[in-house]
Order: sequence, then structure tokens, then C-alpha cells
Amino acid sequence: MKKTLLFINALVFTLVSFAQCTDDYDWGDADYGVSPDPDLGENFSNAILNEPYSEVIYILVPDNASVIIEGQDIPVDSVLLASVTITQGMNSYTPEEFGLNLSCNNGGTSTSPCTFLGGQSGCGLLSGTPLIAGDFNITLDANVHVTTSLGGFPVPLAFPFNYEGYTITVETDNSIEDIKKPLEEVRISPNPISTKGLIQFDAAQGGIAYFKIFNLLGEEKKSETITLGSGFNKIAIDASDLDSGVYLYNIDFNGFKVTKRFIVNK
Repeated sequence: MKKTLLFINALVFTLVSFAQCTDDYDWGDADYGVSPDPDLGENFSNAILNEPYSEVIYILVPDNASVIIEGQDIPVDSVLLASVTITQGMNSYTPEEFGLNLSCNNGGTSTSPCTFLGGQSGCGLLSGTPLIAGDFNITLDANVHVTTSLGGFPVPLAFPFNYEGYTITVETDNSIEDIKKPLEEVRISPNPISTKGLIQFDAAQGGIAYFKIFNLLGEEKKSETITLGSGFNKIAIDASDLDSGVYLYNIDFNGFKVTKRFIVNK
């Protein structure tokens, strides 16, 4: 029996180690980005203690450092996703202690799977079996590699850059309750859209919601007040007056906000 358990544990570790994400996120006209993006209200899904878990992180690396560091007009060679830091209050955990593993897919552009070249996209898969219950903060620790010129000679430089603001809640079986969020299963189709689209979602109760569309500069393009019913709802989008590009839609319902990307492609 003991040998069987050891074999199963070894098999699970092997499967996790070789698990790989698929870089299929559509960035549209964006120059750089990460998804999920905490700045847009996106985050990691909840996990269950001692149950398999996985979360895909999509990354688009800028081709110039000025996009992320003001005044630094330097081409970006690559970004290395070096490590993951998991904290709870004063306590810090390695991914292995926490029960998760990070694997990456850069499409073969570098021999190091977690190295993403400037101007290229890739993804990381955070997967495993969480071993500790509670609410945790997660930071993706990266190193940005650039090449500058000093006295006419190329000088390679590296500086840290963190993807911060992520959280994860690991629940125990007896902490899971059938409590619905104010808005759930929010999705848009098709995506990209040309002129017409449809946002669908479930609402825990009826009421008034505020719907807005922004471009990536934060400029408001559309705004309307919507009456929601309890259960399934849908919002029709008319993008005929929107230029091609990446946009954000936001639904504010009783203080609960959902923000997601969509693409207009004409």
C-alpha cells in the first residue's frame, strides 16, 4: 500500500511538472499586458484544499521598456518569469510549500521556457494541489533584460519587475457554501466582434446596474443604466461606432464590479 501511494504521488508530480498552457490569448492591438489583470478587477479563481488546481497566466511583453518605465527608451530583450511569492500576513511560502508549480510556454522562442522575448506573448500555468487553506497574496517575480549602449559598446542590464495584486483563496470542504456572487458567469460573444456582440451573465437578484465601455486610455465610449432580473441576463453591444482595437466593458451592480476585455475587429 505504501509503495502504491508513493507511486501515485510521483505520478502526480510528474504530470504537474510536464503540464503546459496554450498561448491562445488574443491581445488585439495591445502593446503589452497580463491576464488575469488585477488592475482590471481580474484575479485567480478560488481553490479547494487538497484538490487539483490550475490557473493560466497570459503575458504580452512590450518591445520597449518605456511602456512600463517612464523615460527608459530602451528595447526589451526578454522578460524572465523567475519565481512566485506567496504570502499570508507575515508568513511567506514557496510554491512547493504551498503545493503549486509554475510551468511556462514561450512557443519555443527561448530555450528557457519562462523567458519571453520582447514583443512576444506567452503563458504560465500555476498548477498543483494547494496544501494550506486561507487567503493569500501572490506576486509573480520577473526580471526584465535590456541592452543599452555605454561608450558605443552594448551593455546588458537586468532589473526586477513584479506582477502584483494577485490573490487566491483556498477553501476547505466545510467552508464551501452555496453563496452566489452578485454577478456570475460574465462572458461576451463573439470576441472579437465586428458590429454586434452580446454579454451574458447570471445575477443573484434583480436591480439596477451601470454598464460602461472604455478604451485602453480610460476614455469612456458608452454608458447606460440597465435593469437586471434575477437569474440570466444579457446586454446587447452595438460596436458600429467603435474603431478597431481593444476595449474594456464594466458592469457595476450594487457596488460589485466586473471588468473584462473585448476586441473590435472590422
